[in-house]
Amino acid sequence: MARRRRRSSSILIDVPEQDRCSTIKRTTTQSVNKNEQERSVKVGCNDEGKDSHHRRQRSKLLKEFRFSPSGQCSTPILTDNWLTIVWPSLLILGAIALCAYTYFCFDHFHYHLTRFYAERIDDHHAQHLLGHKLIRNQSHHEAFKWFRRSADNGHPHSAYNLAVGHLSGYKTDVKKGEVRRLLRYAARNGIEEARKLLNGLCRERPSYCEH
Repeated sequence: MARRRRRSSSILIDVPEQDRCSTIKRTTTQSVNKNEQERSVKVGCNDEGKDSHHRRQRSKLLKEFRFSPSGQCSTPILTDNWLTIVWPSLLILGAIALCAYTYFCFDHFHYHLTRFYAERIDDHHAQHLLGHKLIRNQSHHEAFKWFRRSADNGHPHSAYNLAVGHLSGYKTDVKKGEVRRLLRYAARNGIEEARKLLNGLCRERPSYCEH
């Protein structure tokens, strides 16, 4: 009986230990499963974040491109950056058109450029050059107006042209006795033709240079 009681007591002692171990194993298994679930949830969240990022990129690309009914990508649609494409193209076309105009219509371009400098900037070289252009175009009255303006600004060739035009019978605004003064000014500034007129015609026929 004593042996049986010891065995039974040992059995009674062993049973709670097994239950305790099984309980520990059960709680350990539950904690491991919980950690795995939390880890899987985190991975799922990261995957969802990546998917949403890819979806945003895809929608952005779809906005910039249009697709044909067959599903193939066609030409891109101009978005906010159309100015960076259109303006440089317009500048290039304008430069090409200007180069073609100056090459094929150089006289017309040079005339208007010279007139701009003569009128707006009051350059006496441009005024003298404009007078020559108008003389070639048979616009004598306007040409001598520009020679007058250039001579008043100190251009010696214009002074000589104004005097010679008056002596040749063209209608000018040269006053009486001004021919000799214009020729002297031109001769002092290196115009050899003016010096020859002073020493020749104006000495031989003084009255001719006085009218």
